[in-house]
Amino acid sequence: MLFVVPLLILAIYVGCWGQYYSESDTLSIIPADGVAGDTISITFSLVNTFNVGGFQIRMTFDNSTFGPIAMHLASRSSHYNLFGADFNTPGVAILYATSWNPLSTPIVPGSGAIASLDFVILSGAQPGSFNFNFEDSDSLSHQNSLSNCVGDSLVIPILISSQVEIYPSSGINERSPIPRNSELSQNYPNPFNGTTRISFTLEKTEMIELKVYNPLGQMVATLYSGSAPSGETTVYWNSQAAGRDVSSGLYFYRIYGSQSGAITKTMTLLK
Repeated sequence: MLFVVPLLILAIYVGCWGQYYSESDTLSIIPADGVAGDTISITFSLVNTFNVGGFQIRMTFDNSTFGPIAMHLASRSSHYNLFGADFNTPGVAILYATSWNPLSTPIVPGSGAIASLDFVILSGAQPGSFNFNFEDSDSLSHQNSLSNCVGDSLVIPILISSQVEIYPSSGINERSPIPRNSELSQNYPNPFNGTTRISFTLEKTEMIELKVYNPLGQMVATLYSGSAPSGETTVYWNSQAAGRDVSSGLYFYRIYGSQSGAITKTMTLLK
């Protein structure tokens, strides 16, 4: 479940002055689900129309249910050599990233993941929906920021928060101690025009959901929902099916298994 939170973002990045609101640039959280004991990855996806020289993300979560582990850069931001995360305040995670020379190594205009944050769902967590929110602090020190560091402006995007779903476990004694061997294959062809094939492999029969999301974290298609057998299963996504034509660009496809947890990959639609 997603909900849009437009925020005033006021931050000072070295070399940048001023600010303006954007109606097209967005920073969003891609949903993740699991059961108690799972490690999940929260993905931050950016749609930007300007060169981004650095970012700082401040988000809040229920620290009685989730424990932060580590931050990872995505391919769009992998050139940043100054990055890190701060988990010192309970229930708050702060991520930041830039480079020594942000003017020469920006995140170029486009869409897709810029970072992810691993969490463990703590033992004893109760099933339900839990908010992961971008936090806006007082008017003099807003924490979330994107900077182009070109000219004299700081872009103020729209922030899209999300919810993590925790599902009931089948019982701690029933969970296999054997490492999970479920796999989600890269779609083929990729990039694709019209229809693409997606395969997943399960170690044993379980309930599965396979869904497609756009860069804003909005679900655009459900490809599989129900019991899936062990072994390989193949499905197809027709991007123009049922009159729901979608635009060109990057999409996320994500599988969640009642026993095997969640796996997310990306694919590119061309027209």
